[in-house]
Amino acid sequence: MSNQVIVLLLGGFDPPTNDVRHACTSLLNRPEVKSVWLCPIDPISPAKHVVDLCNVFCQQYYLETNNKITCCTAAIDKNMSKDQLVEWARINYPNEDFRLADFSPFFTDRKPVYRIFFAGEGISSGRDVAVKITQAFSVSKNITSRIKSGRDESRNMFRVVWEYIQKHKLYRS
Repeated sequence: MSNQVIVLLLGGFDPPTNDVRHACTSLLNRPEVKSVWLCPIDPISPAKHVVDLCNVFCQQYYLETNNKITCCTAAIDKNMSKDQLVEWARINYPNEDFRLADFSPFFTDRKPVYRIFFAGEGISSGRDVAVKITQAFSVSKNITSRIKSGRDESRNMFRVVWEYIQKHKLYRS
């Protein structure tokens, strides 16, 4: 793997949780990673809210860690799939070396990718670069359902992300 890669962290980020925070930190702690771009794909909520949530998350991450991460909205803006997003990044930024990071164990790419694993999950084999996160919160995919039922999920995300959700009454219907 080359030195100084930009990692495209793919996901819904609807909302971006502490698991995303841990993934960014784990990736940025790797010596070959110079930057992480959060790339929302297939959001549940309206695209505007997902973009705003990602931007708020990125700003707060910088304030807390002094590490800049970027919200890349190209997939939402241009209605692209994961594969199309990767090709877009490689075409539009030809001097950069991009790698993928994904929470899904079923994504493939021509170049090695980072797989985000949480405690208790197995590590894949092959050319993938495993990033195991042992201090992740057990945030299931049902976080939006828990918010809808009135549960306080503020401990599972940055406070500013939670406040945005409350202000805009997201996941309520």
